[in-house]
Amino acid sequence: MTESSSATVDTLAFPAASDAAHEPEQTLTPEAEPTPTPEPEQTLTPEAEPTPTPEPETPVLPQPPPAPSPEPAPIPGPIGVPEPPPVPEPGPVSPEVPAPVVAAAEHPRPAPVPPRPRPDAPTPAASQEATDLLRGAVTFGRVDADGSVYVLTATGDRKVGEFPDTAPNEALVYYVRKYEELVGQVDLLAQRLRATDISAKDARAGLAKIQSATAEPAAVGDLEGLTRWVSQLKSEVDRRMRAADAERAAARTAALAEREILVAEAEKIAATDPAKIHYKSAGDRMREILEEWKTRQKNGPRLDKPSEDQLWKRLSAARTVIDKGRRQHASEMAEQRGTTRRTKDVIITEAEALAASKDWRATGDAFRGLMDRWKAAGRLPRADDDELWAKFRDAQERFHTARTTAMSTQDEEYRGNLAVKEALLSQAEALLPVTNAEPAKRRLRDIQDKWDAAGRVPRGDLDRIEKRLQHVADTIRAADASRWTATNPEALARAKDVVRQLESGVAKLQAEQAKAEAAGDARGVERATTALEARTAWLDQARKALADLGR
Repeated sequence: MTESSSATVDTLAFPAASDAAHEPEQTLTPEAEPTPTPEPEQTLTPEAEPTPTPEPETPVLPQPPPAPSPEPAPIPGPIGVPEPPPVPEPGPVSPEVPAPVVAAAEHPRPAPVPPRPRPDAPTPAASQEATDLLRGAVTFGRVDADGSVYVLTATGDRKVGEFPDTAPNEALVYYVRKYEELVGQVDLLAQRLRATDISAKDARAGLAKIQSATAEPAAVGDLEGLTRWVSQLKSEVDRRMRAADAERAAARTAALAEREILVAEAEKIAATDPAKIHYKSAGDRMREILEEWKTRQKNGPRLDKPSEDQLWKRLSAARTVIDKGRRQHASEMAEQRGTTRRTKDVIITEAEALAASKDWRATGDAFRGLMDRWKAAGRLPRADDDELWAKFRDAQERFHTARTTAMSTQDEEYRGNLAVKEALLSQAEALLPVTNAEPAKRRLRDIQDKWDAAGRVPRGDLDRIEKRLQHVADTIRAADASRWTATNPEALARAKDVVRQLESGVAKLQAEQAKAEAAGDARGVERATTALEARTAWLDQARKALADLGR
């Protein structure tokens, strides 16, 4: 290759590595990761590529080497994807490999491949790893005079394809773009591992495609660095697979424990004493347990067949016990209902006989006894129980109606006694408020004696007048107790002693405050003032209590 050709390769003017990483030729989405197909080892002719209208050649001027950029800080991934080690900058093409000498006049140069249209959806920004791999990718390739393109590796140069009848730089562009596609696929998987909740299964499938595509790709670039990156992603995917396996094992263990809880509950219900079990609620709970079992079997993790069969046998045995007990209980209940009906028929017959009795007290007690027997007899189906209850209630109502009529007549006879007691109640309420407890007590005792002699009053007024008289008695009793407390010499002495102690304490604090002020002790003044305020408040309360006792 001539000197000008060498300069052209070194300063190849194809899209920058960072731009290529940001705008890959094919948008890769998480839903479908295309698997790049390795280029076959065959001669590529210019007819294989689209030949757009030739454009005038623009001379490529040598560019100064780019200034070394500072080492970028590693971008932390939220899910712990390991950062690949820095990719060493590839060296120049080995001098032992002769540079191809290709004359521009001898081979017609096709026009550059037009860029593919950009997708509508935004493409994720390339990571730092992808940018590092794409930087200087062209320096990992060379082109022979016959158009054969080689990629430079640590184990030697490997032929990736042929692109005859074209300039070396354009041949390299084609295979560098293949490398860019591979880097884009690896970068997309890395970003999905970092920034999304991609499942371990999807990550393994994506990694398998990438491993197949990067085995011996027909591409020019830092394939060894790319392989190291893929290895790091494989470590992360393997870790996720192990974590997923552990989660599935834990889920199976939890599901087995949940099934065990259901079976244990069913066995506990089945082991309940038949005399205490409520078969309706027990049967309902058994059906709920069975539905929960079916739901967990359908939607939960699959259990191993031996464990599931053993649990199912235990559950079936418990359900069988409940079913047999329920049928036996239904038979016993039918017999019990017959006994209950006969008992209630006897009670109704006795109630019919008592309905016309005029002995109000004895008959009322007899009806209360019949009611107790009715409750103890048990229940029947609602329709039958309601029918029998209506008959019993009718006999009760006839008796109570007759008694109410008789009592109303008796209440009219007690109206005079009510007038006497209301007059006595007015005299008692005139004693309030109590100014002197001792005379009020004597007057109340006289009123209570007359109250008892007045006799009975109508039932509707009994509670009202009794409560009013009781209020007067309670008020006089409270006034007498308060008088005793106020004149208690022991309480008065205790109150005076408290006042004296507080006055002494206040005087002492005042002296300490004055001493601190004279010494200029600000903290001492503050402490004395705070204590003095609290002690003064206590003294005021003690003096008030003493004054109340002295009244």
